[in-house]
Amino acid sequence: MAVTSPAEPAERQRGFWREKKGRRVLIIGSILAVILILVVVLGTVFGIRNSHRKAPDSIVGAEEDREPGAFPPSVLTSTAPTSLTPTSTASHRPPTPTSVKPNFGVGYGTSSGPGSLVLWQVGEMGQLSWKEPEAEWQTADAGRPFKIAPVVVATAEDERAAIAVDQQGYVVCLWYQDGSWGSEDGLWVELGRAGDVTRLGFTTRPAAISRAEGLIDVFAVDGRKQLVQIHFDGTEWGEWELVSPSVAGKVTVTSSSEDRIDVFSSTDKSVDHKFWTPEGWSTGWENLGYPDDRYGGGGFPIAASFEGINDEGEPVLRMDVVVAVESIGTLHKPYLPNGEWDEDWHMLYASHEGYEFANAQVVVAGGPDAPVNLFSRGTDDCIHYNLFNGTGWAYWKYLWCYPELRGSSGLPDYPTHDLAIAAVSLGNGIVDVVQETVTGELLHLALQVPVEGQSYPNDWTWDSLGKPGS
Repeated sequence: MAVTSPAEPAERQRGFWREKKGRRVLIIGSILAVILILVVVLGTVFGIRNSHRKAPDSIVGAEEDREPGAFPPSVLTSTAPTSLTPTSTASHRPPTPTSVKPNFGVGYGTSSGPGSLVLWQVGEMGQLSWKEPEAEWQTADAGRPFKIAPVVVATAEDERAAIAVDQQGYVVCLWYQDGSWGSEDGLWVELGRAGDVTRLGFTTRPAAISRAEGLIDVFAVDGRKQLVQIHFDGTEWGEWELVSPSVAGKVTVTSSSEDRIDVFSSTDKSVDHKFWTPEGWSTGWENLGYPDDRYGGGGFPIAASFEGINDEGEPVLRMDVVVAVESIGTLHKPYLPNGEWDEDWHMLYASHEGYEFANAQVVVAGGPDAPVNLFSRGTDDCIHYNLFNGTGWAYWKYLWCYPELRGSSGLPDYPTHDLAIAAVSLGNGIVDVVQETVTGELLHLALQVPVEGQSYPNDWTWDSLGKPGS
C-alpha cells in the first residue's frame, strides 16, 4: 500500500492552479486574437469602402479616362481645408436621405426687370408668398392654398411662367408680363388634373421647360405614378397627354433645342431615359444601368443638356445625368459626341470630407463656358460646387459651411441634410444660388461661373433674404 506524504496534496493543488491559470491565459489570449482579427477585418472593409470614395481608379470608368487638359492645373488642385473635418467617426452614417422639401422655388422676373431674382415660399398652412430681394414678402394669392412652390421657366426675354401645384392637386400657371406677375384678373390659370388621362391630383413638383420662344412643356407625375405632359404653343394650352403609364417617382426633363426633349427617371435598379423629337416619343425607356447599388440609398437623377462640338467641328447633342448614391458619392454618365451613352458610370473626384446627400442636389446650365453646374449639400454640412465643361468634371469646391460643429448646441448630426437648395441662371455666366438654413433664413449667392482655382467657404459672401413672412 502506497504511503502518501503530507506534501503530495499540496503539490497536486499547486498543479491544479497552474493548470487553471494556464487555461485562463489561453482563453484570454484567444479572445485577444479574435479581437485583433476583427479589427483587421473591419479595417480592411472600411478601407475598401473608403477607397471607393477617394480613389477614382477603383471605380469602373474613373475620371482618369477623360481627355488630358480638360481643366487648368489650378482647378484640379483644389483641396478641402483641414478645419472642416467632422467630429464624427468614419463609421457614423447619416440618416436615410429624403427628398428636398418642395416648399420654395426660385426664378427670374420682378418689377425691377425680367432678370431680377424672385423667391416663392409655401407656408405650413399652404399660403404662398413671394419676394423680390430688396422688398418685403407678399402674399401671392390669399384665396388659394398651395402644396408645391412654383418652378419658373423663361418663355421669352421679358416673359416668364410660374408652374405650381395647389392643395387640390391642380397644376396652375401664373404669367409674368410687362414687369408684373398675374393675368388681367390676377388669378392663376388652372391646367387641370390631366383631363381624361387621370382623375387623380398631382403630388410632386412639375418639371417645366421652354425649348423655343413662347413654347412651354410641363411634365408631372400623378397619384397613379403616370407621367403626363401638357404643351403651351404660344397661344393656348393643349390637353394632358400620357407619356408613360408608370414611373418610380420624380422625373428630370431637359432640352437642348426646339426639336429635342429628354426625360430621366429611376428605380432602385436602373436609371431610365426617354426622348422626344418631332417624329414622336422613343419607344419605351432606355435602361442606362445603375451607378452603384452596393450600399443603396440612391437619389433621383438630375440632368442637363447642351450643344457641343464633335471631332469634325460639327454641333452635336451633349448631356450628362448625375445621381448621388448614399455612402458612395456622386456619379455621372455622359452622352458622348458620337451620339451614344458612355458604357460606364463615373465617380466625381472626392475632394471634401464625406460624400453628397441624395436628393439634395441641383444642376443648372450656366453658359458656353460652364454648360453644367452642380450644387450639392454634403455630409460635412457644407454646400459644394462642381463643373462639367463638356469634357470632364473638376473637383468639388466649397461655397458655404454650417458654422456649428455637428452635434453641438443640441442639434442632431447632419442638421442640413434635408434643407432646400435651388439654383437658376439665364445662361449669362451668373448662377443665382439660394439655400435654406436651419433657422429658416434664406441666403443668396450670385456666383460667376466657371469658378477657377481653389474655393473655401470664407471666400464667398452670402446675402440674407430674411425669413418668409418677416
